[in-house]
Amino acid sequence: AFDPLELCFAGDDAGNAFALWRERQTTSGAQPLWIARFNAATDSWGAAVDVSQRGRAASLDVNARGDATAAWVDDATSGIYTTSYRAATDSWTPPAALPSATGLTSAPAVVVDALGNATVIWRSNVNTLTQLRSAHYTSATGTWTAALDLTPLEEQRSYVPHKAGIDASGRVTVAWTRWDLGARTIALYTARWSPGATAWPAPTKLAEVAGFPNGSPDGIRTPTLAVGATGDALAVWPEVSAGGATTTVKWAVQTAATGAW
Repeated sequence: AFDPLELCFAGDDAGNAFALWRERQTTSGAQPLWIARFNAATDSWGAAVDVSQRGRAASLDVNARGDATAAWVDDATSGIYTTSYRAATDSWTPPAALPSATGLTSAPAVVVDALGNATVIWRSNVNTLTQLRSAHYTSATGTWTAALDLTPLEEQRSYVPHKAGIDASGRVTVAWTRWDLGARTIALYTARWSPGATAWPAPTKLAEVAGFPNGSPDGIRTPTLAVGATGDALAVWPEVSAGGATTTVKWAVQTAATGAW
């Protein structure tokens, strides 16, 4: 049966589109991931491609000219797999493990720039420690970089879902929440990576809420992030008061020229 919780959908500027979904097969226990492409010129869907027999937590992004990349967690290995579509050749790369995303991983988020280069951000767990990491794909060579640490490996962990956006030049902006178990605070952070950089810059703290009983994470809920072609970014997030009596929606804008919020 179709599992609606695992549906991703994205389209390009010409009206072509991609659908990525998980199908649960109770008889065999497999949960295959499928990708299909809609051709706007013929007003029809192509045959679905089975990219994984045991995938979950999938993410999909498409650029304006129709290049796409999908990423997901493989249940058997807990690593991350990816595949990319190139509009110029109308072909997918074979699904392959992301070499630097090993161990226990979750929540991959993928973004694709104007040239088809891609970035995947994911959560990595080592025992009770967690962090956010990323890897970057160069379309011209078909290769991925080694993983970069977006946050340190720590008990006071970065929480998902994190959100990512990319501009036309390939600069990647990420927003995430971090729950400090000791201080009982939850904060919203952002950071922006530029192509060619060998490390993420220090993150910017956009908001922080303190004083919640038992370290409850209800203070700042999941942020929404939008990034324009020139790199300007908009972050929107709800802040819930202690006890949930009120919810306030807040926002911040990043100017591409300065990188300031």
